[in-house]
Amino acid sequence: MRGQRYDYFLVWGHGVHLVQQILDMIRSNGALKIVKILHHVPGTVEELIHAVYSFDYAPIEHLRGKTEYLKRTPREAYFIFVQNSAPDEDYFGEGPFRHIESQSIKALKEQIRDRFNPRSAGKRSEDHVIHASDNQLQTDHILSYLGYPGLELFDNRNLALKAPYHLGEISEYAIRYLPISAIRCRVVTGGRFSYAPELTDIENTPHYRALCGDCEPYRLYLEKFLGTALTDDHTLPGLLGLKESFRYLLAPFDSDYVIVREAEERQFVVLDGVHRVAVLKHQGVDALHVAVLN
Repeated sequence: MRGQRYDYFLVWGHGVHLVQQILDMIRSNGALKIVKILHHVPGTVEELIHAVYSFDYAPIEHLRGKTEYLKRTPREAYFIFVQNSAPDEDYFGEGPFRHIESQSIKALKEQIRDRFNPRSAGKRSEDHVIHASDNQLQTDHILSYLGYPGLELFDNRNLALKAPYHLGEISEYAIRYLPISAIRCRVVTGGRFSYAPELTDIENTPHYRALCGDCEPYRLYLEKFLGTALTDDHTLPGLLGLKESFRYLLAPFDSDYVIVREAEERQFVVLDGVHRVAVLKHQGVDALHVAVLN
């Protein structure tokens, strides 16, 4: 079967220290694009287990023995949502447990388990560090459990202007040519779970500092706020890879404007595009066309 769908991976509490390596394995699959990363602390581990398996193709009473080990894991998890452009769907299981599953997701899930599951007598145990969706209905269910409006969260509501899903539908905007000196960027400060946004010039962001050779602040910034304040998929190698090759608004990215909103007269705050502004500044650009939301 062909088509595109959304899937998710769940890194259980005993695997959260491996999340960066797991993300790298997901990124290495060219058919998967990470669209959202969330760190989650459930009320209880049992609550999370029930949310994940209550929408499984097998009734949860059939899974109690297989999930018993999870009750002893730390009360936290990461959800990694992906756009899957090559699901390669097929039927698995027999009788009442027969279901459609993405062979590509299943294969990657097993690769991650082979590498990171705890070992017992030199062999892989079945205390899985990761779980993955079988179908989009499960992804929709988990998004709802996390407080989002299901799969419609990722709907593209903007045809003329490319914008991230979290900005919602954009009905009015104007294209303006602004000096970079008039643009301010939001960065996050504070603790991992008690953070607050702070406005600053692009030169003071960890993004721009990394492009200038001081990479450690940006690396620590991504690591500290992964899945809390920062839910998009960014990496230090990804940023540095843009350093020389990035060309703003050239086809096929001619609608990928940096999106801003005017906060006060002649001061504009970036809503989407801090990385691009940082790269343009590093390339010596003094002004750029942006989409200003009304």
